[in-house]
Amino acid sequence: MDSDLRGALMSGIPDYPPQQAGDYWVLPTVDTAADGLVKLHVSVTVSAEDNLQDSDLQAEVTAGERTLVRESGPTPGPLTTLELLSINAVGFFTFANPGNPPPSAVVVTVRGSQASFDVSGGQA
Repeated sequence: MDSDLRGALMSGIPDYPPQQAGDYWVLPTVDTAADGLVKLHVSVTVSAEDNLQDSDLQAEVTAGERTLVRESGPTPGPLTTLELLSINAVGFFTFANPGNPPPSAVVVTVRGSQASFDVSGGQA
């Protein structure tokens, strides 16, 4: 199993609920916020027929009153999927975070529809 996917499975559960972005339920999870970087993954509930690509999923992180610059996003091509109780596509993102202010908000866009999350409360 890919180490990023393993980390996503083992990370804490956010203390905020999933939200709907168009036809999809999404949930971003801040995996780490240290050493000048914010790493997060976004889970998107999909059907077996969906074929979400890297270009279908975007994330924006705010920390310290500013929008962070994205350093990396999902690998080009179809998003990795994982099936437990539902089928989830997962995208991994890294953002530059000079000064390390804690992340306060994440906006997730899936195929043009957005959902906004207050992530200032951290993990449960």
